[in-house]
Amino acid sequence: DLIEKSSLTFIPCHTWVCSPIAKKVEEYSRKFISTPAQVRIVVERSGPAEGAKEGHPLWRVTPRLSGGGILMDPGYHCLRLAQRWIGDQELHPLELSSEFDLGGIDWAAKAKFSSENGSQVELVLTWKGNKRHVYYEVSANGWSIVADEDNVVLNSPGRTPRVILCGTSLSTDGVHLDWYRELYELFLSPNEP
Repeated sequence: DLIEKSSLTFIPCHTWVCSPIAKKVEEYSRKFISTPAQVRIVVERSGPAEGAKEGHPLWRVTPRLSGGGILMDPGYHCLRLAQRWIGDQELHPLELSSEFDLGGIDWAAKAKFSSENGSQVELVLTWKGNKRHVYYEVSANGWSIVADEDNVVLNSPGRTPRVILCGTSLSTDGVHLDWYRELYELFLSPNEP
């Protein structure tokens, strides 16, 4: 309803910024981590997720629909998270290596980026893993925020690490419908880049 009343075109690519664990990492990053920062995101899957049954469930591995594999999804989500965590800086590629299948789809990738403020971002993505696992780390000046599955750990110099439980890092379904309300509000916000 909100989107229909606006004159904007909504393409839901930023859903991960609305996940409970990503919001907690962002909150603590803004509070405790100065820039330049280092961001490391590791996403391990045992294969590509199946999309919505009503659309094209295998779009991630269909080149004419996705234009790529793991770098498109979840790669794009990871880049957007990293940008938010370093102050919405533009990212510039430094290194990229991918493993492709016979159809030309990347099933594993490692990438490094830098930003104008000196922040560094590293992505490690695979659909060739043994499990579903997500790991985020944001660090600078001896501080670090580590999200490993459902826990966020705040590490500060000279102090005992503080563990913050975030419930589940996953949504209730494969398309993250429970994150969309906030995503719509972000999309319609005049302050969102």
